[in-house]
Amino acid sequence: MKSAFAVQKEKAQKSQLQLKIKLATPGKVSKAKNKDKKAGSRAKSEKITAASKAATKKKDSPKKSTPKSKKTSEKGKSVNKQSPKAKQSPKKNSKDAKKVDKKPSAKSNKASKPEKDAVKKESPTKAGKGSQTKKASPTKQSPKGGKSPSLTKSKSPKVTPKDTKQPTRKPRVKNQKKTPSPKVPAGKKSPSASVKSTPTSSSKKTSPSMRKKLAKEVTNKDSGSSTPSRKRKNSTPASKNSKKLKIKLTPRRTNPSPPKREESPRIVNSSTPQNGPLGKNGPSKGRDSGTESALLFEWLISPVSPQNFFDNLWEKKPLLVRRHKPQYFQGLFTTVEFNKILKENDVQYGKHLDVTTYTDGKRETHNPEGRAHAPVVWDYFNNGCSVRLLNPQTYSAKVWKLLSTLQEHFGSFCGANVYLTPGGTQGFAPHYDDIEAFILQLEGRKRWRLYSPRSDNEVLPRMSSENFTDEEIGVPILDTVLEEGDVLYFPRGYIHQATPPSDTHSLHLTVSTCQKNTWGDFMEKCLHGALQTAMEEDLNFRLSLPRDFLNFMGVVNSDLEEDRRTAFISKIGELFQKLASYAPIDVAADKVGMNLIHSSLPPVLTDEEMSCMVYTTNISFENGEFVSDANILSEETEIQLIRRGVLRLITQEDEIQVHHCVENSRVYHGKPCQFFVIPPESAPGVEFLIRQYPKFVRVDDLPLEGDLQGKEVELASLLFEKGLIRTRYPLHTDTEEER
Repeated sequence: MKSAFAVQKEKAQKSQLQLKIKLATPGKVSKAKNKDKKAGSRAKSEKITAASKAATKKKDSPKKSTPKSKKTSEKGKSVNKQSPKAKQSPKKNSKDAKKVDKKPSAKSNKASKPEKDAVKKESPTKAGKGSQTKKASPTKQSPKGGKSPSLTKSKSPKVTPKDTKQPTRKPRVKNQKKTPSPKVPAGKKSPSASVKSTPTSSSKKTSPSMRKKLAKEVTNKDSGSSTPSRKRKNSTPASKNSKKLKIKLTPRRTNPSPPKREESPRIVNSSTPQNGPLGKNGPSKGRDSGTESALLFEWLISPVSPQNFFDNLWEKKPLLVRRHKPQYFQGLFTTVEFNKILKENDVQYGKHLDVTTYTDGKRETHNPEGRAHAPVVWDYFNNGCSVRLLNPQTYSAKVWKLLSTLQEHFGSFCGANVYLTPGGTQGFAPHYDDIEAFILQLEGRKRWRLYSPRSDNEVLPRMSSENFTDEEIGVPILDTVLEEGDVLYFPRGYIHQATPPSDTHSLHLTVSTCQKNTWGDFMEKCLHGALQTAMEEDLNFRLSLPRDFLNFMGVVNSDLEEDRRTAFISKIGELFQKLASYAPIDVAADKVGMNLIHSSLPPVLTDEEMSCMVYTTNISFENGEFVSDANILSEETEIQLIRRGVLRLITQEDEIQVHHCVENSRVYHGKPCQFFVIPPESAPGVEFLIRQYPKFVRVDDLPLEGDLQGKEVELASLLFEKGLIRTRYPLHTDTEEER
C-alpha cells in the first residue's frame, strides 16, 4: 500500500509534467502553423505566376499578328528573357523568385543607362529628390560670408590725426623745441594723433621774423602723446596670433554681409537757394523741438531728403552736395570770428587749439604751452601751419545752436571742430574716424580725397585709426574740391585727407555724431546686469562646472570631436538663450539716456521763451524787501517742458532722480551730471509732462500719488525754478489783452 504522502507526490509530479507539456506544445503548434503558412504562400505564388504566364501569352498572341510586333519583340528582349526563368519559380520559394525578378531588372538598367545619361545632360536641373548631390551647387560662397566687393578694392589707412576729430577729445601736448617750417603743410590734428609741441621760449621770446629764420632749421619729427581713446590701434593685428590658436566651437552660421558700399559716392548738384533756420534760436510756442531739429537737418543736406539719406546713405557711403551758393552757410562761422575768439577768450594750446603740419609723410603738432594769443597763432598760420579750434560751440552761439538742435535729431551727442588751413598745405595724415562726419565748407576751397575701408573690420569702426601712408590706402573713390556752401558726408571708417589749392585758404566746420552709439555698445550695458540677475534667480547658472571639463575644453582641445565637448558647448548656448530673458533692457536704455543728458549741450532759448521762464522776472527792492512782478504759479497755470529731451527720470537704488541738461557746460563734460531727487509719488507728474509734450497742461492736471495729492503747485514750482518748464504766457502780464 502506498502512503497518502506518496500518492500526493505522484499526483504533483504528474501535474508538473502536464504543465511542461502544455508550455511546450504552443511552440510546436506555432512551428506547424508557420510551415502551413509557408506552404500556402508557395501555393499562392504558384497560382499568381501561372496567372501571369497566361496573361502574357494572351498579350503576346495579338502582337504576333500585327506587323510591328517583331520590332517590339526585338527591343524588348530583356523583358522576354524573364519567362524561361519564371517557369522554374514554382519549384523555388518566394525569396528565389525575388532574386529572379531582380536579375532581369539589372540587365534592363544596363541597357537603358545611355538613355538616362542623355536625359541628365539635357536637363541637369530637373533632378529628383534622391538625385540631389553636393556637386549640384556650382556656386562658391565667399570666404567671409558675402563680403561686399567694394570693401576689398581699396585699402584704407590707419591714422591718429583727424580732420573730423571729435571735439570732445582733447590731445595731450608735449613741448617741442623748434617751430614749424614755413613750407610745412597745415591741416587738422586728430585726437588720436601723437603730439609734439614747441617750447614756449622760442615762441614768446622771438619776434615773427626771427621765428621764420628758426623755422628753416626745424626738422620734422613724429608727434608725441595723444588721447588714449583715439590712438588705439585697430584690432586687426590680433589676427596673426589667431592663426596659431584656433578655437572651434559650434559651427558658426555665416554672418550677414555688411551693407553694400558702392565705389562711387552720391553727388548732388543744386543751385536752388534755401534759407536756413539759423536765425531762430528755438522752437516757436507749442511746437515740438523734435520738428525743429528735423527741419534743421533737412536744411543741412538739402536738396537730398532726410528719408533718402537715412535709407540709402547713412553708414553706407559718402554724399557730396555741390550747391553753387557761397552764401549758404553765411554767418555760421568766419575767420573774423575766429580772430575775435582768440583775442577775447582764454584759449589754451592743446586744450582748445592745435597747430599742426603734415609734410613728407610725417604728422607733427607744434603746440607751445599756455594761452594761444592771436598774433602768435597767425604767425604759425603764415608759416604754413594748420590751426584747429576744438569745441567751437564754447565760443560761437550759432555753432552752439546748430549742435544743440541736431543732437535731438540724432539721439546722440553732436560735436564740432573748426579747421583753418593755408593754401597748398596739409595738416593731417590720411586716417579714418570713429564718428559720422559732415564737412561744411565755410570759406575758400579744399580738395578732399576719400578711400573705401580696406576690410570688413574697418567698416564702421569703434575706434579711430592711426596715420596711414599713401601706399597703404590705395586709389581714392572720390577726389573733389569743396567750395563755399558745399557739404560732404562720409561714414566712419572711410579714409580721408584734404589739402586746399595753393591760391586760397580753407575754413571748414566738421560736425560729428554717433560716436560709440551702436547696438554693441547698448548690449554691453545689458549683459552685465543680465548675468547678475540670472545668477540670483536661476539655479542653472549656479550649478558647478563638470569636474573634467578642462580635459576636453580650451584652445589645446579645440580640434577634438567628442560628445563631452559638444554637450558643453550646447549647454553654454542654452544658458545664453536664457540670459536674454534676464536682460535689463529698459535699465540699459536709461543708462544710455543718462549719458546723453550728461554729454548734451544746454538748449538755446529764445527771448519769448525766456519771458515765460524763471530767468526774466523783474525783481525790485522796495521798503527793505525784494518784490517780483511775476505772477505766482497757480493751479490754472498752463505749463510745458522747454524741450522734449531736456530731462530724463532715472531710478537709482531706492530714489528717483531727474537728470537734465539745462545747467550743462558748453564744454564737453565741463560739469558733473546735473540732477535732483524727487519723491516717488511725484514721478507720475513728471512722466505726464514728458508724454504730453509739446502740449501745454494745467498744473492741477498733474497726476500725483499718495500724500502728495493736492500738491501739484509745489511740483510745478520746483520744475519751474530749475528752468525745466515754461508757462504759456509771460508771468508779468496781468490781462488777456497783454498776452
